[in-house]
Amino acid sequence: MRDMGQFAREAEPWATGLVLTQVALVLPQSLQLSVLNEFAVQTQQNAVRTVYQYARSEAYAVGEYQIQQLGSPKLIIIPSAFLLTSSTWQVISRKVKDGSTLLVSGPFDLDEHFHPTDMQDKIGLPYKNVPLTIRDNGLDWPNGNLYLSYPGDTTTYLSRAVLPNDKSWAAVSWGKGKVLFSAFPLELNSNLQAVGDVYRYALKLAGVSPAYRTAIRDAGILICPHYVSACDALCSYIGIESNRGFVSGPKKREVFLRKSCTRTCCSASRRRRRQRTGAVQLERSIRQIVADTFPRSIVRHIESSFVAHIDTPILERSQTSKFTTSSHSEQVPHPNES
Repeated sequence: MRDMGQFAREAEPWATGLVLTQVALVLPQSLQLSVLNEFAVQTQQNAVRTVYQYARSEAYAVGEYQIQQLGSPKLIIIPSAFLLTSSTWQVISRKVKDGSTLLVSGPFDLDEHFHPTDMQDKIGLPYKNVPLTIRDNGLDWPNGNLYLSYPGDTTTYLSRAVLPNDKSWAAVSWGKGKVLFSAFPLELNSNLQAVGDVYRYALKLAGVSPAYRTAIRDAGILICPHYVSACDALCSYIGIESNRGFVSGPKKREVFLRKSCTRTCCSASRRRRRQRTGAVQLERSIRQIVADTFPRSIVRHIESSFVAHIDTPILERSQTSKFTTSSHSEQVPHPNES
């Protein structure tokens, strides 16, 4: 862990090219600033856990009061918000009309002062907001029936939506996009596996490409990929290698960084040299970190995934990611074994 911390500190000067993922998680801040703030925190925690540990995806968080930073994600998730400001809804509605997919769980027709609005009617979801009084419920949706459980005082304070014909799931088109709606506040139920199934369905429907694939179902294993620009990622690794002694001699670090850069100041020949020399340095750095950090039993699987990724033409990639630590993941033969 100390080596990982040292790696993070040394990589900081080059960690400037973070690329947002295709999924945005809107945090219900109005609910958090209300008397129901305990449920708001629980909603946010469960939503993040579900995205990464059950749906095996990744997302960036945007606060309800910072909604102008939403960007242009393919999938927008509003987890059990209950309350939404009109300005937040306006921004989200524009994104959906432009082609994004929106996943909403639970009622969302109240403003930040608990006053009812007509948000649901505008998008074709004429539901009624009623108290959630039953602990054990079933969500009937396109993939069958999911068991939902609401323990503790959730049935005292929470509400649910009732759609026409007592349906618990709806999907409506809105402009160029689509709205997926669960009548139950999914993230506040105790069966997060069911929430993960819904998230995976929404991810597929929104056309979100996965960063990695794995057959592992154990939610206790966290895989957290990040997207960075190829130039920043490689310059970062080469700079760190020079600090660790893999690249020695005066001004060697600057020379390698210049050869590794993909910006307009570099010529095509330098970019080709970057692919040859940079890949070697990157592989060496990865091998060192993996060997010092992970148990020997999984080093082989991590190394294979990373090295297979490095062997692809780096200059042709706009993002670097797609790796996994699971021994059950799709395996690519190690280059040295072919």
